Amino acid sequence: MPISLLTFKTRAHQYAWQLYRGRPFTSSSGFVQGFLRRHQVMSIRLHGTGGSTPPVDAEQKMVELRAKMAGMDPDMVFNTDQASFFYQLAPTSFYVLEQDALTIRGTSLQRAKALLTAVVCVNATGTFKFISVIGSASQPKCFRGQSKILPIKYYSQKNAWMGEHVYRLWLDEFCEALAASKSSKAVLLLDNASGHIMSLGTDQLSTESLPVNTTAWYQACDQGIIHCT
Repeated sequence: MPISLLTFKTRAHQYAWQLYRGRPFTSSSGFVQGFLRRHQVMSIRLHGTGGSTPPVDAEQKMVELRAKMAGMDPDMVFNTDQASFFYQLAPTSFYVLEQDALTIRGTSLQRAKALLTAVVCVNATGTFKFISVIGSASQPKCFRGQSKILPIKYYSQKNAWMGEHVYRLWLDEFCEALAASKSSKAVLLLDNASGHIMSLGTDQLSTESLPVNTTAWYQACDQGIIHCT
């Protein structure tokens, strides 16, 4: 259960009522923040979808994968992942008149599924970044025919997701960018998404799959990199 500042304030008020009944007490934000500082409690931003402990076989596979990559230059260990941006979704919080609060039930815009997909790829040291975008339009009007000189790569697919066709195009572009900046052997860590073809690679680049259903635990890009991007 995520614990918020309001949780601390509520519990402080409960303890004060139990221990010092009848004495005035205000569980202010300042009181709680002072308590947190004294006891070295900090606030963090949650990201990812961490849940149950990863299965034993997944941990074993990670041991084998790390052993396989032992001695590799961290500059040459890459990870990529995708994230959807539903750009037409309405916010979930609204300001309304109190008299209307019980009758407001949201809008159809909260179900809007129009999206772009961001493809983030980075090496273990953060010195190499390769970011792309996938949309549904083959030639978006806003590009005005300038898609060849965009600062990031743009790909198109009907559902704006990383399918097999887009993955092949993306991997070719990534290998070109990699070869232009580095010459050592490299490895690309991927999840088991259906569009990822593990057999593809080049003389310079090999691909390795992460254990199934363990993205929140072992997917490097899911540990805050995509969130910050």
